Amino acid sequence: MTVLAPEMSWSFALFESASARLVDPDGAQHEGLTASLEGLPEHIEVVWPKGSLLNKPGLWQVLVGLTAEDGKIEHFPPYGIPVEQHDGWHTIDSIRDVWREAPLDDAELFTYLDAAKDLCIAKADPITGPVPQRYRLAQAMQVRAMWNAGHVSSGGQYGSDDQAVYAYSMGYDIVKLLRPSGAIGGMF
Repeated sequence: MTVLAPEMSWSFALFESASARLVDPDGAQHEGLTASLEGLPEHIEVVWPKGSLLNKPGLWQVLVGLTAEDGKIEHFPPYGIPVEQHDGWHTIDSIRDVWREAPLDDAELFTYLDAAKDLCIAKADPITGPVPQRYRLAQAMQVRAMWNAGHVSSGGQYGSDDQAVYAYSMGYDIVKLLRPSGAIGGMF
């Protein structure tokens, strides 16, 4: 894995060594990664041990630190590595098939997918078999709603004042996919 500098003006020349740690979705740190400043001066090489360490679904993080001659350590922002559970809910690839404008960063998209799945499970009737298509549709709608809600103004709108779209939490249409009404409009 190659880690690039966080900014174009950044230089690795001030540092003499690099280190890398792997953190699992539960926050436990795993040993075995090595990091090197050798090679081109604008990146760090992080080497994985043989075999897969990513044995648990969730968002893993690689933490990279650089040590200067005076012992000061500079930490990079965490690099997220999503490990998906193929359980019938949307994956990063399947959500991109239905949402072309999805965030490009896999870790960010995974975080939204996971949160939307949890919300859908909390609102839905219990699942006794495969995940129903309407639950997947609800998850896709909720992912988009959550992403839009995170990109709105303080007034809850997305876009300019004259052409604003308002973002809401789990909407009525999404809830109805998860808990459909009875034949008489949900009265009984």
